[in-house]
Amino acid sequence: MSAKQRTGPGGTVIGLGRSDIRPHLGDIGVLHDLVTAVADSAIGGMMALSRDEVSQDDLRRRDALGARRLARILLGREPGFAPVPGWNQPGGIDAAVAARLRLGDHDAEERLVTALRGLQLDAKLAAYMAIKGADEAEWRGLIQDTITSLVEIFLPGEAPGGARRA
Repeated sequence: MSAKQRTGPGGTVIGLGRSDIRPHLGDIGVLHDLVTAVADSAIGGMMALSRDEVSQDDLRRRDALGARRLARILLGREPGFAPVPGWNQPGGIDAAVAARLRLGDHDAEERLVTALRGLQLDAKLAAYMAIKGADEAEWRGLIQDTITSLVEIFLPGEAPGGARRA
């Protein structure tokens, strides 16, 4: 976000004399909603699988598409979202994710997909716990911790080496 912009209600970026009404990727609420949607989709898919409403292949395909779509959003490749310059681009957010999660030297999008697939696995574990009758607070707490951790990583901040990105 430039010095001439500020974040308004719902993460809207407000500039001088104009308003970008797209959800802003520097807004914690926007990021939380995006990450939660990926987790909720994985939980819903696992529940549907347990009821034989979806095949494992369809579930894998749906999860892969969901992770890839959010990775593209986070890299500023989807026009429906306002990116943070210097952060939501290759070498920004993906480098921070790779450093934090100790991911290797991969394509920017693949780094983010890997992190999101980890979220989906935790969500599926939470769904499995729910299916087996675990206490709701326990399985919801598990996935909420993962969501919170990823949102913190995805927020604009310091990149490897201490350089500010936002």
